[in-house]
Amino acid sequence: MSVVYPSSLFLFISLMLNRSFLSLGEVQLFRISKSNISKEIGDNISLIWEYNVTTNRDAEFKSTSPIWFFDKNGTESKIAFEDQFETPKWKWTISNDCPEQFLKPKQRIHKEGKATLFITNLSLSDSGKYTCKIELISGSDLSSSVQLFVVSTPTTAAPTATATINTGSTSSTAPSSSNTTGSTTKSGTDGDSEALSDEAIAGISVAVIVVVVVIVVLAVCMWKKKKDKKKGLRIPMS
Repeated sequence: MSVVYPSSLFLFISLMLNRSFLSLGEVQLFRISKSNISKEIGDNISLIWEYNVTTNRDAEFKSTSPIWFFDKNGTESKIAFEDQFETPKWKWTISNDCPEQFLKPKQRIHKEGKATLFITNLSLSDSGKYTCKIELISGSDLSSSVQLFVVSTPTTAAPTATATINTGSTSSTAPSSSNTTGSTTKSGTDGDSEALSDEAIAGISVAVIVVVVVIVVLAVCMWKKKKDKKKGLRIPMS
């Protein structure tokens, strides 16, 4: 049965993830985040590093290690470090050199896990190179960096539709709404008006015919009644 040592395991994970892996003696540092990351203003970001010590950390690390740096246009500032002699031991501590942009109006930078740097509410000024560095008692160092690009949120303007209005020989262009429901409703109303007009004409025609028939019937009745009355008034001859 083969045994996978921690250093081999970390190397295997790093190779599988195609990320950075560094090793010195009993200490390994690897970067899980990509080397170049692009985020939008207002986003949060986790810059993920991990380390492993196969023996005793106190015997390998200097008293303030790991250290996190921020490099803006070639000017490097220490963000934070872990202090061996703080309480609790190896306490994560904000450096006096930490840029104010991460601290005011409120602190936006924190540590997660072993060595992950978590930044909230990103701004354009947060663009730059971030480095996690492990300083060893032996005098050697392990460091890994991530380049962060913070960009503005893209905005897309809504297109403006136009309609051409023809008036005789002249034409003009005016803004037009893309609401097809309104156009459909209008067309439907016109159709209903036309249908209603046809029905009205038919109704009027029927009414006229009925009136004419009634008048004719009344006229005939009156004529017959008048004729019968005249017959009743005749005097018989003796």
